[in-house]
Amino acid sequence: MIDSDGAERTNRPIPPGSWYAGGQDAKLFGLGLSRTGTTSLHAAAVLMGMSAVHYPLCYRGLALHWLDGDFSPTRTAPFRCYTDLPTPCFFRELDRSHPGSKFVLTVRDEADWVDSVQRLYARPQRPSARASLRHRIRAACYGSVEFDRARYLDVYRRHEDSVRMYFTGRPDALLILDVTSDSNAWDLVAGFLGADVATRPFPHLRNPDLGSLSWILDAELPAKSERIRALVEVIDPL
Repeated sequence: MIDSDGAERTNRPIPPGSWYAGGQDAKLFGLGLSRTGTTSLHAAAVLMGMSAVHYPLCYRGLALHWLDGDFSPTRTAPFRCYTDLPTPCFFRELDRSHPGSKFVLTVRDEADWVDSVQRLYARPQRPSARASLRHRIRAACYGSVEFDRARYLDVYRRHEDSVRMYFTGRPDALLILDVTSDSNAWDLVAGFLGADVATRPFPHLRNPDLGSLSWILDAELPAKSERIRALVEVIDPL
């Protein structure tokens, strides 16, 4: 397909950079809270050829190990990239237990963010064991299951400040990315990871519910990455 400037866009995978060769313990962790572009970052990781999971609870309750204090590489072995809650809550622990890892803090305008989160948590949920686990994760991250505008905004601000402070002096470890306004998002991500620059638009997925595309194991990458690519191209056509 030809771009408006005459350049040809391709759908080739983007090979991860040299950090990816540093051993299976080196991961890509998304530190953005829900509704900051975590789904888009998940899709981008898949298009770069990484196994990935969005909202780690969805795959065999993986996130529960973190809530119980187990951050060992054994628990994170199934995937290379982790995004969405409760990943952001444990950036210190994950940094210590996974040396050489990369971290991306996705951010957005805080007023738009809190409005989006309010709509997300206004969706009714039937009582179930899964809903109870979701509530446990939400309470761990926000200190409250019920949406409270002032509290959630305070958590958002303190989280961003804490991440920035923790990674001070480590520009090779942290990328701060606004997928809603950074027109060169692929350049930023590719440069951060040492990967090739993409020739397709950066994913902009707004629906957090990806179904079975929320987790993509290495063996599933060929088939599921094609489904991710098709989904991205429908939403944001080349």
